[in-house]
Amino acid sequence: MINLMTKDELIRDANTYVPISFDPVFKEVFGNEKYPNNTAYLASILLDIPYEDIKGKIVFKSLRHNDIRIKDKKCEKDIVFLVNVSEGYKINIEVNMSKSGIQAIIARNYYYVANLFGGGLREKDEYSEIRTTIQYNLNNFSIDKENSKLERNFVMRDEDGVLSSKLEISHLNIAEMAKLWYDKSTKWHDERSKKLSGLSALILETNKVMFHEILNALDMPDDVDKDIGRIVEDMNYDDELNVRYYNWEEEQARLNRSIYRDEI
Repeated sequence: MINLMTKDELIRDANTYVPISFDPVFKEVFGNEKYPNNTAYLASILLDIPYEDIKGKIVFKSLRHNDIRIKDKKCEKDIVFLVNVSEGYKINIEVNMSKSGIQAIIARNYYYVANLFGGGLREKDEYSEIRTTIQYNLNNFSIDKENSKLERNFVMRDEDGVLSSKLEISHLNIAEMAKLWYDKSTKWHDERSKKLSGLSALILETNKVMFHEILNALDMPDDVDKDIGRIVEDMNYDDELNVRYYNWEEEQARLNRSIYRDEI
């Protein structure tokens, strides 16, 4: 691994990557308007829609003018985009690697997805024209102790039933999904499960050799494969990125401050 206290003391292991799960890397790989096909690939797996049907139909939405959501934030850490297929989707994606503040994460998700959903409402719209809005959370933990499902999906409901299926929150335990990918005895029930597990392993992998083995095994479209590999390689040349990733106390304090601001 890497031992360091400051940038000047940085000692790198040439066989180690800062993983895609680290927020700046994830956003560069899957939230960069320069590489919309990377986002299309991710969306195709999450939505279980063929990549060919989504490619070229990703539109990124900036949060820059949303004063409520980004108040006091130093950066836009969310990945928000539209998928212009059939009825269309609004997607918001977050990666949560810390088990602390789970309740805060769950609580703010409702605020996030409702705000994103409501932002598309106009007085003259027919309800059937409103886009399905989904908040995806890629977690390294289960959101509750009693349920062992790797993916849990929630919609708004009351005691009489579902209020709206067009507003959804999805929690994916990518840590457990990654374990399935490495387990050679795993029997895949469907292609989506296999791809989700492989993508989860790729997002979390820190070993350079293993990273590229997973990248090749996923059988991605050529442009997506090349872009992801190059982006991760290039970003790992950045000393500042490595310092931030391995200085856990400082980085975690920064993330926690962001969570607390969201609750205010």
